[in-house]
Amino acid sequence: ESMRWLNVARRAALFDGMAEPDLVNMVRAARVTTADDGAYFFMQGDPAERTFLLVDGKARDDNIDRI
Repeated sequence: ESMRWLNVARRAALFDGMAEPDLVNMVRAARVTTADDGAYFFMQGDPAERTFLLVDGKARDDNIDRI
């Protein structure tokens, strides 16, 4: 299973250029999280304590000003 997540991380533009040993260590330390539709991973103003990589589904920004 960890090999699957390593391959996902390798394809993510966010991690382009990251050395392979660092990528492996990051994936080893990562936690897989799932969420129900409409759930929040974080709220505006929350401290930036982690990075999220959305693998499946959609994200929505509820703070975009509507015209």
